[in-house]
Amino acid sequence: MKRIALSLLLVLFLVGSTFAAGNTIITNKVFNAKSVTAGATVKSAAMDISSMAKPNGYFSLQVTATGTGVGKITYELSNDGVTFVTPDSATDIVTAQTVASDFYSFAPEMGKWIKIVVEETGGVNAIVITATLAVQ
Repeated sequence: MKRIALSLLLVLFLVGSTFAAGNTIITNKVFNAKSVTAGATVKSAAMDISSMAKPNGYFSLQVTATGTGVGKITYELSNDGVTFVTPDSATDIVTAQTVASDFYSFAPEMGKWIKIVVEETGGVNAIVITATLAVQ
C-alpha cells in the first residue's frame, strides 16, 4: 500500500513539474533610462519572441518614466527579423505615459520578432523610459 501511495505521489510530482515548465516567465530589459527627445521616436532592439512565448502567450511591460514629456508606447512585429511593421489590428500599449511607474498587459498578434516603440508625443519636453518586457 505504501508503494502505491509513493508511486502516486511521484507521478503527481512529475506531472505537476511538466505543466509548471510551460509557465516560465522570461523578462528582457528593453530600455534602461533611454531619453526620448521632444517629438522623437526610439525603438528597442529586435527580440526573438518565438522561444519566449507560447502561442497566445501573455505579455506585460513594466515602465518607469521620468522627465516632463509624454510617451506613447507601441510595438512592431516581424517574421523575418528585418522588416518590422505595426499590425493593422494593433492597439497602443499606453497612449500617454507621464512621470510614473506602471505595469501594462498587452496582446500582440502572432509574430517571431518584436520591437517596443516609444514616441514622445507632447512635442515640447523629453521623457526618459526604463522598461522591462515579460513574456510567458
